[in-house]
Amino acid sequence: MPVRFDLSALSRRHSAKFVLVSLIAIAVSAFAVLALSGRERPVGSSLAGSQPNAAQTTPVHSDIKVARLTLRPHGFEPNQMTRPKKTFLLMVENRSGIENVTLRLDRLAGGRLFERPVKKRNQNWTEKFDLPPGSYRLSVAENPKWICDITITP
Repeated sequence: MPVRFDLSALSRRHSAKFVLVSLIAIAVSAFAVLALSGRERPVGSSLAGSQPNAAQTTPVHSDIKVARLTLRPHGFEPNQMTRPKKTFLLMVENRSGIENVTLRLDRLAGGRLFERPVKKRNQNWTEKFDLPPGSYRLSVAENPKWICDITITP
């Protein structure tokens, strides 16, 4: 038998408190989801109710972490990161407004490691890396000022 609540039986004061407490609970939950969505997490982990990313669609039993960058109209966010020497997935979400971009990864003490186009139909790009310790630069060929410096520690 379903439980029924007769809110008309509550005083107006109690109804207002109930609504206020409910709104606060919803706001706190939404803030928690937003605050945790930018954190690094193992591949396959997801937050309840969040939209799955390409790197999070299926559970994978692995220690591989996802390092997420967002390309905005002013460049990468964040524009620098430090990672331990472990295999990781680098995910770039293209929110720059430019439909087709070319991503480049260069070792600062060496040459180009790769160059990949990211097309309009594929706004998110993900690549697996196992880089040796050193300094690297991710850049956009179409706008050389858009860079993210990546440091891999031993």
